[in-house]
Amino acid sequence: MDKEFNNSGRYRELLKKIRRAGIGIVAGIIVGLDNDDPYVFEKTLAFLNIVRIDAIQLNILTPLPGTQLFSEMNTTGRVTDTDWSHYDFRHVVYRPAQMTAEELQAGADWLYSQFYRPDRILRRFVRKPSRL
Repeated sequence: MDKEFNNSGRYRELLKKIRRAGIGIVAGIIVGLDNDDPYVFEKTLAFLNIVRIDAIQLNILTPLPGTQLFSEMNTTGRVTDTDWSHYDFRHVVYRPAQMTAEELQAGADWLYSQFYRPDRILRRFVRKPSRL
């Protein structure tokens, strides 16, 4: 989860093989990890476009009650919201390490809206082989 986007090209090659087999690719993405800064959203979108991901499941890191992550964040005072209805992977409920909660929320919303912009959806639809 370092999100170095594998500069070696390994993932790009694997994704090409999957696509050649006629399989569409849905990427599960988590934003808001402690090493993420405000530039992670643009870098993620660029990577998704370069490797031609078909769909995304975008989640904001969420420290769920009962997990080690929640315990650590709660102990250090980073949990900022205990309204459990916000624990849906789309709301920021903690203090991120390298950006504000507002930057994380806005960045995640921006990334989702940019990936699913009508022109980008159309581009993915047009390039998709008929066998997918």
